[in-house]
Amino acid sequence: QDYFNVDSGDSALFYSEMIYFSNGAPIQYEKRYVLVSFAGQYLKKTFKSACSTTYLQTLSPTLSQKHTLEAIIPDEDLCNILRLDSPEACFKVTEKLLIQKEVVSWAEQYYPTSRYRFHSKI
Repeated sequence: QDYFNVDSGDSALFYSEMIYFSNGAPIQYEKRYVLVSFAGQYLKKTFKSACSTTYLQTLSPTLSQKHTLEAIIPDEDLCNILRLDSPEACFKVTEKLLIQKEVVSWAEQYYPTSRYRFHSKI
């Protein structure tokens, strides 16, 4: 993945795809890359009680995040993954998790707008 510093000498990556459900319906589809050197146990986690971002946040107190949010109309494959009867607007969130400006995880997350609301509290 282009977001990672491959010159660092430790560029091995984990890759995962996950679908999160609420009341039996998919509410999020995620594709994520994670540096093995940052989260060596990542692929052993089940993420049944917390999402992957929450887990990764616990690994470093200096972890920072960058998010980009855009609205998209999903293609046929994404409609099938999210079990959408017809294409509807989806949120696409691109997430970068960084330590000292170095990307340790990069993800694309997709949310059907009819099934999801974002909440934030700082």
